Amino acid sequence: VAGTRGAVLVKLAKAELLKINLGNIENLQMSWRKQAFKNVTCFNQLSNTHLGNVVKAVKLRETQHGEQVLTIGASADRIFVIQSGKFLVYNESFKEIRQLQPGSFFGELGMKSGTRTATVVSQGTGTLFMLQYKDCNEKLGPLRGYLELHVLQNYNPNVDLTHSIKDLHEVKRLAVLGDGGFAQVVLVRYHGSLYA
Repeated sequence: VAGTRGAVLVKLAKAELLKINLGNIENLQMSWRKQAFKNVTCFNQLSNTHLGNVVKAVKLRETQHGEQVLTIGASADRIFVIQSGKFLVYNESFKEIRQLQPGSFFGELGMKSGTRTATVVSQGTGTLFMLQYKDCNEKLGPLRGYLELHVLQNYNPNVDLTHSIKDLHEVKRLAVLGDGGFAQVVLVRYHGSLYA
């Protein structure tokens, strides 16, 4: 019968019951996800409002051993943040170029190019948070800028961003924007201008 309970609970000894409804579970999930994203360098710089928007926008994806999460040359529409598991990144020759652990993110290069520039394979089971690029653009405030700075600093060796900084002891470190497989991106202030 619709609306009836599917089980009967009988008290056999002195006990207290914990009442949990769907709203409580969803709040716990959001709180857990928010904490997980605070451990990811490009997200931990976001305000609580923007971080809340991230948490609402992400989807979970479970992976199996050997599963190809990204394929080089494929269309790109999202970034991934590793919640659990280990992932291997391969270049076009299928040579391993780095290993990623929980708290790492990948897929950010596709924001610029529109296509995948590497193949990523799950090494064992894992859990990924997926975030659509459109959500980075529409809802997440400075996140897109952080990701673009990460790409510029870590993947474009032809760009020299240090040419206008003459006096390094006057550079004030503000925050870590990203932590990738090759380098760390740091936001700094120098004579009133921001650099990464």
